[in-house]
Amino acid sequence: MILADTETRSITLETEIAASPERVWKALTEAEELMRWFPLEARVVPGVGGSMWLSWGYPVVAESIIDVWEPGQRLRTTESRPLGILLQPNQIENPPRSVEYTIESSGDKTRLSLVHSGFVASSNWNQVYSGVRCGWEFQFRSLRHYLERHDGNDRVVGWIKQQVDGTFEQVWVNLMGKNGRLGAGHLSRGSEGFPYSITPSRDEIIRGTVEIYEPPKQFIATASDWNDALFRIYLVEHPGGGGLDVSIWLATYGVPAEKIKAFQERWKEMIQKLFLRS
Repeated sequence: MILADTETRSITLETEIAASPERVWKALTEAEELMRWFPLEARVVPGVGGSMWLSWGYPVVAESIIDVWEPGQRLRTTESRPLGILLQPNQIENPPRSVEYTIESSGDKTRLSLVHSGFVASSNWNQVYSGVRCGWEFQFRSLRHYLERHDGNDRVVGWIKQQVDGTFEQVWVNLMGKNGRLGAGHLSRGSEGFPYSITPSRDEIIRGTVEIYEPPKQFIATASDWNDALFRIYLVEHPGGGGLDVSIWLATYGVPAEKIKAFQERWKEMIQKLFLRS
């Protein structure tokens, strides 16, 4: 049994966004705004004692109760169904997990800080801790990308998730290595902040600026040819074992839905052929 006073660890992140504190608050607390950078679906009951419901399609659903509601300054929620619950060890009882945002003016920008606390400090929690940390690193960039480049515009996401066999290193090399499918062997951690291009096929190039290069877990970048979209490749252990899940995520604004559908079909076929799992 895990008791409430068990030693825990937290995820702490900070970013600066070229938007007002009031605008950042709105993006964090309104359902329509949340769906433009964070989940695919959202419901919010505002105020202390209210709730947040975020969904990427069942069973990837998170629910929480609002503990602190200070508009333009601070938001804290306690998770009743935590982010990353599918990767979390099955315990009889777990310590409470909370998410706290702090918003501060920083010149002509806004400083946004996050503390996601309550992760048990033991090795069998490493998977969920790492997965949620990687998720927040992406979501903070997603929020900044939305507010600074596509403020007020709806998002359409192309998302492919495929279960594959192999280790993180094997799958990453097959996708991103020197002789990998995407022709991304020229990238390294030093590529962050610099232009890139990858070639999924003879007829397709994805290019832009690298945001995060974190082998063998995730790659995040802008996609300039998709009207300045945000592109992510992410590997995570399949819940319950049985290989890995490869996720390809393309968050677009102002791109026709049929183009996104064609992207999904093309990439799904490519991943299935590459890893020989239907």
